[in-house]
Amino acid sequence: MSGAELELEWIAGRFAVCRLPATAEIPQWVPAGGGLISITRTDGELSIVAMQDAVPADVQAERDWVAMRIVGKLGFSAVGVLAKLCGALAGASVGVLAISTYETDILLVKSADAQRAARALGAVADVARLGGS
Repeated sequence: MSGAELELEWIAGRFAVCRLPATAEIPQWVPAGGGLISITRTDGELSIVAMQDAVPADVQAERDWVAMRIVGKLGFSAVGVLAKLCGALAGASVGVLAISTYETDILLVKSADAQRAARALGAVADVARLGGS
């Protein structure tokens, strides 16, 4: 997939990246549907990405993230797309949290880095204007 074919769009809102104990139940404050929600459990932690307004203040979390996603569906045969995007961000010294789904990839960056991220990614993809994030 070339840069000309790769389009990114911002997802509205601010997000929190939360860490809970590995054995924790999925909390009731996690919305049941709609919007960006990611729940990942490993043997060492339960990580949840959700709208930061939904996350209680006492939950261990990094807040103030914004997110963008690749527009359209990526096939599993699309090789190097995430590496290209993360490489552009690394080159601009922008930290990233990547979430891959069945159909696409989502990149989260701290809101303070959003404009710099958009400029860096503009070299390898068509990035929609920052708009409401």
